[in-house]
Amino acid sequence: MSLVSAAAAEDGGLFEALAAYSRIVLDALKVANGPSHMEIKVDPDSLEPCLVEVGARCHGGEGTWLPIADACVGYDQVDVTLDAYLDKEAFDKVPSTPPPLRKFGAELFFVTKTSGMVRSTERSTAYLRNLPSLRELEWQVKPGDFAALTVDCFTRPGSAQLIHESRTQLEEDCQKARSLEKPTSGPVPPPLLDLEFVCRKPIDRGTVVVVDPYSSGAILAERVRSRHRKKLVVVHSDPKSPIATLVASGTDVRPHSVLAFEGKVEDLATQVDGRSPIIAVLPGAETGVILADDLAEALGTRANPSRLSAARRNKYLMGDAVRRAGVRAVRQCKATTWDDAKAFLASLEEDIDDDSDIGGPRQCRPQRKKEIYPLVVKPIESAGSDDVFKCASAEEVKEAVRVINGKVNGLGNVNEGALVQEFLRGDEYVVDAVSRDGVHKIVAIWRYDKRSVNGANFVYFGMGLVDESEGGGFKILATY
Repeated sequence: MSLVSAAAAEDGGLFEALAAYSRIVLDALKVANGPSHMEIKVDPDSLEPCLVEVGARCHGGEGTWLPIADACVGYDQVDVTLDAYLDKEAFDKVPSTPPPLRKFGAELFFVTKTSGMVRSTERSTAYLRNLPSLRELEWQVKPGDFAALTVDCFTRPGSAQLIHESRTQLEEDCQKARSLEKPTSGPVPPPLLDLEFVCRKPIDRGTVVVVDPYSSGAILAERVRSRHRKKLVVVHSDPKSPIATLVASGTDVRPHSVLAFEGKVEDLATQVDGRSPIIAVLPGAETGVILADDLAEALGTRANPSRLSAARRNKYLMGDAVRRAGVRAVRQCKATTWDDAKAFLASLEEDIDDDSDIGGPRQCRPQRKKEIYPLVVKPIESAGSDDVFKCASAEEVKEAVRVINGKVNGLGNVNEGALVQEFLRGDEYVVDAVSRDGVHKIVAIWRYDKRSVNGANFVYFGMGLVDESEGGGFKILATY
C-alpha cells in the first residue's frame, strides 16, 4: 500500500467523509475540548468509515511526525491544541479541515524481518541520507542491541521522515527505503541492520554500570554501547545534581536502564545485579567516584579499595594520604573555623627548615623563610576553580574561609570547611592516566593556561598538550 497514494489527497468525497464521521464520533464521546487521535477503517467497497479507537490526546509516536505536518500542512496538532486553550483568535483562524498540501510527506516505520545482535547501522544510514526526500532518521536500536522481529510499535528498529515537493520523488524514495528490509547479497542496497549474529534471543555480553555519566562520562557511557556493544546501566547518585546537564551536544547515551541511588548501596547492588553479569562499574564524574567504588566492591567487579575512596574525592584527605606515603605534597589544613586557619598560619611562620614542622622536609613550601603569602583557600570537594581564592593576608584568608564554609558548591554539596594551602609557584600540568590492576598508563599530559582576570585569580584560558620531546619535565611528571 502506498503511503502517498493520491486517493486520500484528491478524492474529496473520502476526505470529507472522514472529517464528517470524525466530528460525529467526537460529539458522541463528548470530546468538546482538546486534542484527539482517531483510528478509522474504510470499507473498500462502500467507502464507509468505521471507528477502530480514539484517544483524547495528541498523536503519539514520539512526535516524529511533527516536522512532516509542519512542512506539508503548515501547522500541527500540538500548536493547535495550545491555541485551543490559550489563544482563541489563533484557533479560530485554523480551517476546519486541512488545506491543500504544500508538500508531500510520509513517515516510514522500519520492519525487522531477521532478528539478531546489531553490529552497525552505518551503511543503511548513509544510503538513506542520500535520498532527496529524507528529512529525519530515528534509530531505536544501537550497536550491541538485540533487534527482535518487528511485531508491534515497540519492536520496530527505527523510522524515517520524508518530505518533498514532488509526490513522485517521495514515492520513489519510500520504495528505496523499503528495499533495505529485503534480503540482499550485494553492497547496494545495504541491509537495514548490519547484524553481527543472527539469533532468536539476545546474546548477553555483560553489563557496564556508569555512575553519574556527566561531562566526559557521558561519552564514556555512550562508547560502552557504540564501541564495546555492552549493556549499559546508568546510576544517578543524585538526580538533582547541578552538573547532571553537563553532557556534550550530540552525545547519545541511551542506557538500557536508569537507576537512582536512594541511600543504601546494598539495595542498589541488588537492583543492578539482577539484570545480567556485571563486568564493570565506572564513575562518570567527580560526584560518582565514591558510589562507584562502593558499588563495584559490593558487586565484586574490578575496583579501587573503598577504604581510600574519601581520599580520592576529599582534597584534604588526598594530600594527607599522599604525604603519608612519602610523596611530596602541599602543606595544608582543613579549616572549619578561623581558629583552625590561624593556627595553620602560625605554623607556617615558624622556621620551615625545622624537620619537626608539620610539613616535614619533603613538603612543598614557600621559597623563603617567613614568606607565607600568598595562600590558596578553596572548597575541599568541588571542581572547576569554584570559589578558589588567592589570599595575600590573614584577613583575606579569614574572609575566604567564611565565604566557603557551609556554602553549596558547584557540585551541589555543602562545603564542610575550607582547605587552606600553600601557593605553589610554577606551571600547572594535568596528567591523564588509566590503570589496570596497579599498572598505570599515562595517556596524556597537558599544560594549563590559568590567569587572573575579572577579579578572579584562577580563570581557565585553555590548555595544550605537552610533547615527550620536552624531555626531563615530561618524564618527571609521568614518574611522579
